[in-house]
Amino acid sequence: MFVFFFFFKQKTAYEMLRSLVGSEMCIRDRPMAYSATALAWGALSFPGGYDDAGTKRALLYNLRVVAFYLLEGWDPATQTLIAQIGDGVADHQSWAPCKSRNEARPVSTISPSCPGTELAADSASALASIALVLKLFEGSSSTSLQKKCVLAAAQIYAFANGPKKQTVNQCVPVTNFYESYKSVFVDELAFAGTWMHDLQTNTNLLSGTSYATSPNYLNNAKAAVVNTYSYAMGWDNKVVGAKIRLY
Repeated sequence: MFVFFFFFKQKTAYEMLRSLVGSEMCIRDRPMAYSATALAWGALSFPGGYDDAGTKRALLYNLRVVAFYLLEGWDPATQTLIAQIGDGVADHQSWAPCKSRNEARPVSTISPSCPGTELAADSASALASIALVLKLFEGSSSTSLQKKCVLAAAQIYAFANGPKKQTVNQCVPVTNFYESYKSVFVDELAFAGTWMHDLQTNTNLLSGTSYATSPNYLNNAKAAVVNTYSYAMGWDNKVVGAKIRLY
């Protein structure tokens, strides 16, 4: 049992940001961030498929929703990231849209005092991969959004890869729902490192920032992925994905 499950004051979504009200069906950012990264990875690997299927507009819309959500939820000044909206028990008792429900939507966050490392790393992966998709599909027409995603990804990755690392279930009440298991947070750090490396080497989106050349994202990814638990790719385990991207 961790006495800091309700760290700080748990605010409602409305108190945090009006744009977050009714925005989240999943009770936690991590599965959403992973889903967005997987979607982006597929688009980067097989871009022609979305053109052929006529689904490029839907692809970009869905990735934008996640990007805006993560950008709204990240405060670089305090290094605070919204980790969960809602109560896990209440949310799993109903699959009705949040907008049609009346119960409180408490908001939990992660911060330097309790970093929720794998959640932060997943969020960095999502923002980085979304920026790469926007650059591939839209070029210069969405440069402003691309740069916002990239800067936030770099900031959140640095936060995740900081000196203090803890699993998110030590910081946010997700036990029995979306807590980390055998792989803890090393796989998320490895996976995120590969996406940050792509930003650093394959685009100029990091240029002009303090993250353009200094972090060694590739070495960080390789160090994190060594001898870690692996069975399949999923929201809780990114080892397979990290290894594919590294090797």
